[in-house]
Amino acid sequence: EIRTPMNAVIGLGQLLLDTELNSTQREYLDTLQIASKSLLGILNAILDYSKIEAGCMELELADFSLDEVLENTAKLFARSAAEHGVALVTERSPGVPDLVRGDSVRLAQILNNLVGNAVKFTDEGEIHVSVEMGEQNNSGVALNFSVSDTGIGIDPGQIEALFQPFTQADGSITRTHGGTGLGLAICASLVEMMGGELSVESEPGTGSVFHFTVHLSRALKEIDLQTNRRLKAMRTLAVDDNRMALENLENILRGWDFVVTTASSAEQALKMLKQASDRGQPIELLLVDWRMPEMNGIELIRRVREWTEHGQIVAPGRVVMLADHSRNRPSQFAGGTRPDAIMEKPITAFRVFETLLALQQRAPFQPASEHSRIAELFELTRPVHGARILLVEDNLTNQLVAKQLLAKLGVQVQVAHHGREAVHKVNLGDFDLIFMDLQMPVMDGFEATRAIRETAKGRDMPIIAMTAAAMLKDREASEAAGMNAHLAKPFELSQLAEILLEWIPPLVDRKSPMIAAAPDSMPERPSQPFELAGLDLGTAVARMDGDWELMRTVLRSFHNDFNDASSRLGDALSTGDYVAARCLVHTIKGLSNSIGAVELGAVSSELEVELDRRNSASKPRFDRVLAAVMAAVGSLDRRRGGVSSETDTNALQIQMTELKAYLESAVIVPLAQRERIRNSLDGKVDDELIEKLLDQIGQLRYAEALISLREVCRRLEPDMTC
Repeated sequence: EIRTPMNAVIGLGQLLLDTELNSTQREYLDTLQIASKSLLGILNAILDYSKIEAGCMELELADFSLDEVLENTAKLFARSAAEHGVALVTERSPGVPDLVRGDSVRLAQILNNLVGNAVKFTDEGEIHVSVEMGEQNNSGVALNFSVSDTGIGIDPGQIEALFQPFTQADGSITRTHGGTGLGLAICASLVEMMGGELSVESEPGTGSVFHFTVHLSRALKEIDLQTNRRLKAMRTLAVDDNRMALENLENILRGWDFVVTTASSAEQALKMLKQASDRGQPIELLLVDWRMPEMNGIELIRRVREWTEHGQIVAPGRVVMLADHSRNRPSQFAGGTRPDAIMEKPITAFRVFETLLALQQRAPFQPASEHSRIAELFELTRPVHGARILLVEDNLTNQLVAKQLLAKLGVQVQVAHHGREAVHKVNLGDFDLIFMDLQMPVMDGFEATRAIRETAKGRDMPIIAMTAAAMLKDREASEAAGMNAHLAKPFELSQLAEILLEWIPPLVDRKSPMIAAAPDSMPERPSQPFELAGLDLGTAVARMDGDWELMRTVLRSFHNDFNDASSRLGDALSTGDYVAARCLVHTIKGLSNSIGAVELGAVSSELEVELDRRNSASKPRFDRVLAAVMAAVGSLDRRRGGVSSETDTNALQIQMTELKAYLESAVIVPLAQRERIRNSLDGKVDDELIEKLLDQIGQLRYAEALISLREVCRRLEPDMTC
């Protein structure tokens, strides 16, 4: 009851910030927002401490990934650390298990509080978060955590009172930096509940080191997140002028048997690249920090490409740039300086693994061999050609990508727009495999899977979870619901091929009228590359096997679906609907990777973590980045003189099919979707027919609306099926 009105105040304040304001009003409102969020943080701390005092705080017990906890903490403080000019490094020492059993939420609360304090009191240098192995036995492990900084430090005489509630090390700090003095008291109590103790070593002017130990059980499922997703070891050169960050990256890579050499400057890196080439052991992976003195990462990449062209060195197989959250970080590359990927700092094992795995799973984009690559995958999947696939996905853009990629593999695809429709189609149809999105309206993927498993047809049917949240908890929830495997978005053609071959038995006796063209007769598709400001289209289109026309279609679909996302998010927050807000941001996060919007994906991920905590501090930045992406995509249409009629028709076909599913399922059509339909049909169908259809939908006369919809489709395209 305390949080609810505070969330309303914060939500309404965010809505007001999106209106026309003069400079004085905006200044007052900004201050009001800061004060409101500060008050909500204090209330949350008091409520937590009250629970602890009353003995009502209980720890959860579930398997979780340490790397994911460290990754989320890194995401949460990446921007604020960068703004302070501080390097944030997280490190899990070799031998420390990734999978453990305990309360991940409370462990994250401890780490977030300590890292938040470190960022607050550190204006230069670095913050280092590490976890090392302590005592262990058959049932569990003791893990020793430390959070060190190079901040202002604490006087030894004040340390004893530091963990007492409502106590500050220095009264002046409260005025300068804020805080109630409850955070460390809560952390100390939580650590004690986990069987450990929180302590600190510090001296004024040199920084602080907070130590704590927690006792955790061994995971019930001794599995590795990298099972069946092993990285191929590579000869690697890592370049960074920050010693601690470089050592952390080296330790992570050596843990996967990579052969790693390091350089602290671009000049040193060039010499090492030349030496490796001369020895006949060229570098396979080059990791380059963006910000370095004398020669930065972009200039180093340009020099490497130049030396390669002149035959001085053998080109590195993959080039990855390491970049922080600075507003000035590179978004466009020219003159041969584009890396194969950009990895956000702070560097974590989880982030490195996901980036390198994505790079290793795709071949370098080469237009000349694009046709042969598709033909090769087509031939590989011949045993399952004609297989009937049910794609359960509510988002039009994701539908476009998945349907187009699956079509290249010779399978038939039907679409269900939510879980309830999927259950209905399984009962009526005959499918070989289901791709199931997890977060959907009407009925989510978990509930739909459980319902399908109760049917005779669906009891043994392969169901593959699809989600942008490739976290351990999502995998566990998918498995508990009865799903067979997990596919993280964005996915590639080769990953889809592997899943089809693994889960569908050869269809030797099936005769299907719909088999894709044989490889030798597949038409060559002209590649028409283009660039958009702020988007890494090279990486995105590689996932689509170089299909630039599909890339255009996906961008247009994303623009149509999410051009009003900022206002929709604001509406959800103003009513305190954090579930809807998180669902929207989660969807955009997943799609951002599909369209190469790296910064939008990063801020969406950051905002998603905040929304889980009923906070939305990153929304203004999210709005700015989303607006920039929308402007860039809009410029593509203007340069092209409008999108091709084929692309437009495909998008309309999907939109009308989705509307039909809502009407047939007797599900309320969201107001935002009705407006998108109005905008899409404007100028293509008589206004009178559009208004008639929308009026019928608004009055829930769905039987009549279906008749009107069929007429709309007929006028759009005689062969369009609705």
